[in-house]
Amino acid sequence: MWEALQGNHKNVIKLLSENGAAITSGDVGQFALTAVEQNNIDLLEEIAKYGGDVTLPATCGTTALHTAISAGNTEMVKFILDQGADVDKPDLHGWTPRALADHQGQEEIQGLFENWVTENKKTVPTTPKHLSVPYGGKSIAKYNSEPTIAPFSPSLHHDVAPPRRRRADNFQNSLVGMMSVASTGKNASVFSIP
Repeated sequence: MWEALQGNHKNVIKLLSENGAAITSGDVGQFALTAVEQNNIDLLEEIAKYGGDVTLPATCGTTALHTAISAGNTEMVKFILDQGADVDKPDLHGWTPRALADHQGQEEIQGLFENWVTENKKTVPTTPKHLSVPYGGKSIAKYNSEPTIAPFSPSLHHDVAPPRRRRADNFQNSLVGMMSVASTGKNASVFSIP
């Protein structure tokens, strides 16, 4: 399908489409990137029409949106936004479309982003303060996951003695202990055979 679209072979496109062909595999991001590089909005629209996600990054890491911004092509930027692109999603190199437009001084595209963000602002779900579940006419409260242990304060614990450390030289049954006993001659019974 991509080859037919790129070559503008209308009859082949029609035949493929009638038989269920779609642009769902291959480097769809690269296909969209090619359309933007060729300044061909019709090709970009055809890619989307036949199932291609024009918001995907190409294997090189950049997206059609980033390339359209760099070219200053507001029409393509708007089309890609309408296809669901995110103005705050960074590419492989860490550039968000919004930051790229700002960096390149693309004022018209920056304005387009501001309008798009305002129109498509997603509401963040909030959690109620007191969670409860109805149960048999009563309400059972859920536990909050906040910590209940107060932070350590040295002024409150000045009279508490630190824990005693265990002696580190208790190694009579170890190889080191046996060797040290043998060298000092203290307790030779360790080496005696019953």
